[in-house]
Amino acid sequence: MRIGLFYQIQVPKPWTAGSEAQRIYEALEQIPYAEEQGFDSVWFSEHHFRPVWSHNSAPDLTLAAVSQRTNRIRLGIGVVLAPIHHPLHVAQRMATLDILSRGRVDVGIGRTGYPYQLTPYGTDLKDGTLTLFMDSGAWTTALRYQHQSLLASVQTAIGQPCHTLKLKVLPEPLPGILPAPPPKTLSADTQRLLESTAAGIEDPELAESLRHLARSHNKPRS
Repeated sequence: MRIGLFYQIQVPKPWTAGSEAQRIYEALEQIPYAEEQGFDSVWFSEHHFRPVWSHNSAPDLTLAAVSQRTNRIRLGIGVVLAPIHHPLHVAQRMATLDILSRGRVDVGIGRTGYPYQLTPYGTDLKDGTLTLFMDSGAWTTALRYQHQSLLASVQTAIGQPCHTLKLKVLPEPLPGILPAPPPKTLSADTQRLLESTAAGIEDPELAESLRHLARSHNKPRS
């Protein structure tokens, strides 16, 4: 059995001038102790505009601090809110975090069910699917990064067919890292989207990654 920690950085009221910072400092103290006690991993959520419930809008920065205080415990983000981030930017930041932690990063990619976390960024809840990654022309970056042993050599184009331009995301994550486990939930719409996208991708390795992801949950949520 593997046991991990999960943080949302909850800050209950009444607040003082130091309440928010104190919760973050407490997490930074607790995680090294958890590592000493044998905990396997620590995960931080990403939430926006959720006072009291979660003051944790930049989990990669918090985990960067954790990486300098620990040596073994794995560092996870559960999850990066895909609709409000460009996947190239995500790949760059996660690769940097992977280097800082010496290869201990696990990245989850998903969406939120709360429209107020999306609309300030110009994204509608109806767009809160992985479609936005694909529409940006850079979905292939995220797929390679997350499901091909975090490889950051990508084939993508912004606003063009994904096979017309080769880019290399820098920095690259450390080599030799196993792929992240498949998602625990996958909606029926997302499953169909992955399958249809795989059919149109020329790169056989990437196409198979998409198909594998679509098959990874046998009973998708509707």
